[in-house]
Amino acid sequence: VPIANLKLDHVYTGLQEQGVATIDYRQEALQVALSASQEFTHMVLYTPPPEADAPYFCLENQTCSTDAINIHHRGMREIAHVLELHPGESSEGWIRYSVSDIHTEGVVL
Repeated sequence: VPIANLKLDHVYTGLQEQGVATIDYRQEALQVALSASQEFTHMVLYTPPPEADAPYFCLENQTCSTDAINIHHRGMREIAHVLELHPGESSEGWIRYSVSDIHTEGVVL
């Protein structure tokens, strides 16, 4: 299915620690793997509307839901996953993108 024909706009919640999302670019024989630290419990998958005729998509790790503040205030705290910090506190995490050759499973980038 061509990406331009898809209509996707979804937030996946409760991702497992050490989970990896992969995207295969078969014509180029490449695979992109996305992994993240445990703070990133959500992932957004989005495509522009079909009328945009745009051949791309977005796959984005997030630490919280879209509209997390409002969801949190409605009592759905686990789904919202708002990370609250007090003055002087800090938080950090990481996101890793690994590009590899599908045929050899060797890292390209």
